[in-house]
Amino acid sequence: MEWQAGRVRRGIARPGKAGQASVRHGSGLGRLPDTYTIRRSRRWYVADETLSTVAFLTGLMLMDIAFFLRRRTEFIRYFYSESVKSFLEIQHRIEHALPPFDDPPYSEDSEPPFLEEWMNAAAGIEIVGQSCVALLSDALKIYFNTLQHRTIGFPFANEVGGSSCATDSIPKGSFVSKYKEVLAEILDTDWKESGIDFGVIEQVVLARNITQHGKTLLSFHAPHDPHTLRKYPNPVFATEWEVRAWQEAGAREDSFFAPSVSISRETLFSATEQAEKLADWIDGRMDKVSAWRMRTG
Repeated sequence: MEWQAGRVRRGIARPGKAGQASVRHGSGLGRLPDTYTIRRSRRWYVADETLSTVAFLTGLMLMDIAFFLRRRTEFIRYFYSESVKSFLEIQHRIEHALPPFDDPPYSEDSEPPFLEEWMNAAAGIEIVGQSCVALLSDALKIYFNTLQHRTIGFPFANEVGGSSCATDSIPKGSFVSKYKEVLAEILDTDWKESGIDFGVIEQVVLARNITQHGKTLLSFHAPHDPHTLRKYPNPVFATEWEVRAWQEAGAREDSFFAPSVSISRETLFSATEQAEKLADWIDGRMDKVSAWRMRTG
């Protein structure tokens, strides 16, 4: 595939004379064209060589990673909405005694009929939410890593020696706060005008870490750990009644009543919107990168 007469801008590929199909908004990438030229920073980059599909997509990502992050967040919302439908339908049918839950078996105990089926559906909804938070955390990590190594190009300072030697790995601790600090200098911003809730973005990563490293076989529920509750005593990913019960019990971080990680449609979608807002804000200040490079030499 030669990169020649065509144009790609902000993630949308327009075919030239030698190309036909294009990469556009939608549920997936369209058929790749035969020839393209990529435009970046008001300059044209033309490569007369055969390139793989991966190289083509990498070229697009370098131009507008905000677009590709949004593609992921859009899919995460789609995946959640479609995946929970069957579980919600089961709960609805049980609650309204609709077939096949309209003829409960004889029982002398006091628990509602089909309780196990209802709880399994609730667990299914929780697992879908946990999976989506993991996908969002992964998308954020890839986004920041791409900014660091491909789009801008900056090292993290060696905090022990105080030098500016580069490291290939994501820094220890909260990678969200680390990238926030470095990007504030590069993009010349204090983030106050951005309207971005970094607390929500960081809790995405914390919730992912908690739910993907379970500690008991008794339940799929994973309680917020002391570190999270210490930093966020009113966590985003928790039910109001659990948070209230925990606070009324003394709000001890290691309490048995510590709220579980609970991802609802509203909190998940709000988190994806914060991720999109972050990417759009950074994209709008990329003109500051050149000045930063001149300052740092």
